[in-house]
Amino acid sequence: MEERYAGPNVYRPVMAGLFVGIIATVFNVFYDVMYRESTGFELSTIINVSTLIFGTLLLTVFAGSIYAILAQFIKRPALVYIIIFGLLAILCLRFALHVYRTDDPLQNQEFHQLFAAIVIITGVATLCLPLLVRKGSNII
Repeated sequence: MEERYAGPNVYRPVMAGLFVGIIATVFNVFYDVMYRESTGFELSTIINVSTLIFGTLLLTVFAGSIYAILAQFIKRPALVYIIIFGLLAILCLRFALHVYRTDDPLQNQEFHQLFAAIVIITGVATLCLPLLVRKGSNII
């Protein structure tokens, strides 16, 4: 007879965060390359391939962990998660549009456009996480 583990289910949210993170990373890197080629934007000390990969993956796995914690203590974790991370995405977008990167106004504007798009892509990815964690979802 097989016993079922009745403890906290952390696997699905964390794996959903990893899955969403991989997809968001691909979109972020693709957007970064296309944006830099089309505009000629060259400042890469903050936003480069390694920070996109590690930053996006760590944020989405962290978001999956937060969802797992919410699922343990709250009756409707998806709603609370979407509210929290929706507000967090809006705050990060506001921050991304007000960062002062350089004295050159054109490069500053290009940096805002690149950074804001990356924040939007990552924010949308984290908001999709509860859809993958649902019981009926067979993706994860």
